[in-house]
Amino acid sequence: MRVLRTTGPLQDTEARNHRSIRLGAALCAITALVSCTERTPPSLGQPPGTPPAVVRETERLLGLALDHWIENIIRLQRVSQKIRLAGRDLCTEHLSPVLGIAVSDPDHLPQALLYAAQQRFGDAETLPVVAVYPGFAGERAGVRVGDEIVLGDDGVKGASDVYAPKTPPGEPVRLTMIRDDERISLSLDHDSGCEYYAVLRAHEVVNAWATGEQVIFTSAFMRYFPGDTELALVMGHETAHDIHFGTGVFLPVRASSYSIRAESAADYVGIYLATMAGYSLDPDPEFHLTLARNINRLGRRGYTHPMAHERIVALRETLAEIHEKRMRGEPLLPTVQ
Repeated sequence: MRVLRTTGPLQDTEARNHRSIRLGAALCAITALVSCTERTPPSLGQPPGTPPAVVRETERLLGLALDHWIENIIRLQRVSQKIRLAGRDLCTEHLSPVLGIAVSDPDHLPQALLYAAQQRFGDAETLPVVAVYPGFAGERAGVRVGDEIVLGDDGVKGASDVYAPKTPPGEPVRLTMIRDDERISLSLDHDSGCEYYAVLRAHEVVNAWATGEQVIFTSAFMRYFPGDTELALVMGHETAHDIHFGTGVFLPVRASSYSIRAESAADYVGIYLATMAGYSLDPDPEFHLTLARNINRLGRRGYTHPMAHERIVALRETLAEIHEKRMRGEPLLPTVQ
């Protein structure tokens, strides 16, 4: 995978993930203003007469916070787009192109980071490409990290038109980009996947949820779930909710969307989605211990979610079911509840 180089190398390793946790916690005060606040023109927010050394340090810290935000976008989209492709047979007609690229999206950027993003990317009406994932349409078409997707051309109004383009089936996705100060046009022959794409929101509550159109993850969630496998499991769970909203299948008919039965069914489908996306959920005791601890961080939420030990037991049972299907050469598809 190629990623955008910021103030330091971005490495896809567990060590880097744990470093991001510490960095995110240290900078949470800087990014306390969240995307739902009223937007004002980007500025450093320093009063007149602020010593130059203080201005430079503020700019440096904001740059680090922006690095951390971009790292989370890259990880979130890497997992999301794999899950979306894996679930294409479950989403029926609720499909869209999956391009295998990630962009820096100013619409969901915390207010506190708008100044740093303006300094790094400029004021152009573009979406900077921050990652290109191997094996996807973007890489095949020659999209590069650092390309800037032009807004207003090709029907692209925002990041949603990059993550879930409304291109008719069978037609390539066309993107106009700026590369080395020149405009280029690329045609992407894509694979289709579930239309439910992931969005990162700045918030200090550890949470993730499905809207019926998207899967939302908070920045605090990304810190507490630093591994891609854990993230894929939760991504699969929330995508299962979106699939149910769109198709009406997989979750019990009489189960509320906020009931233990519904959450258990979403767990079941989510395990299949994560497995089909290539994530290993083998019953490793250390992984299960970490998973249980992080599930407990989310709480039981008014007794609408199963307890951590119940979810671990269900995980093992579902993995055994998947193993049996593999041994028999059957398709890895969840059984309709």
